[in-house]
Amino acid sequence: MHKIFISYSRSDFAKVVKLKDEIEQLIGKDSCWIDLKGIESDRQFVDVIIDAIDHAEIFLFMYSKNSDRSEWTRKEIEYAYSEKKKIVFVRLDNYQLSKYYRFQYGGHDIIDVNDVLQKQKLIDNICTWCGYGKRPDEDPYSPVK
Repeated sequence: MHKIFISYSRSDFAKVVKLKDEIEQLIGKDSCWIDLKGIESDRQFVDVIIDAIDHAEIFLFMYSKNSDRSEWTRKEIEYAYSEKKKIVFVRLDNYQLSKYYRFQYGGHDIIDVNDVLQKQKLIDNICTWCGYGKRPDEDPYSPVK
């Protein structure tokens, strides 16, 4: 079962899938829920999205100029917020938070995935939140016993 729901704009697909793959290399295949192929009908889409958010522990919001303008990403984050999910903002480009997002979520830390240190912090935090910790040997992420 997935632990992480990834909300993003289809226009940012390549960047988002790359980060998803990096996360899953560390915490396991299928640990992230992401709409890779699209869901056909609006009704089915809503049901699938709600179910995926409900079952996730962490909500990664891939913020960009594209996601800022997306009606669906806005609905997803509003629902995740109402369900008290751990929301993590991940900045994909240099687009500054719009007034809406500053008003609603201005207190959230925003991680710039293009900054190597911030990206590593994100990966480290995700591993910790998902029950993995660092070890000093070759495998820095192992299940916490």
